[in-house]
Amino acid sequence: MAASWPEEISKLIPERFVSETIRPVAGTGDTARMAIGDPGLPSEFVWRGRTISAMSVLRTWRETGRCHRGSPEMYVRKHWY
Repeated sequence: MAASWPEEISKLIPERFVSETIRPVAGTGDTARMAIGDPGLPSEFVWRGRTISAMSVLRTWRETGRCHRGSPEMYVRKHWY
């Protein structure tokens, strides 16, 4: 499932997939999210030699699945942002 940009942003920036390495900036991880079991998304990362600040997370969701060993427990398989 691909997430799409809000309409006002889509008019300014065409959506395209860029497969390049990004490097999170140390110390910018969201420890509050980690405390509740979510990934601690960095608020800054380096891409193409420039530091980029994330202003906000537009959308999040999770994919869950049953335990692979027969237990009735459900587990988070993927976090999407």
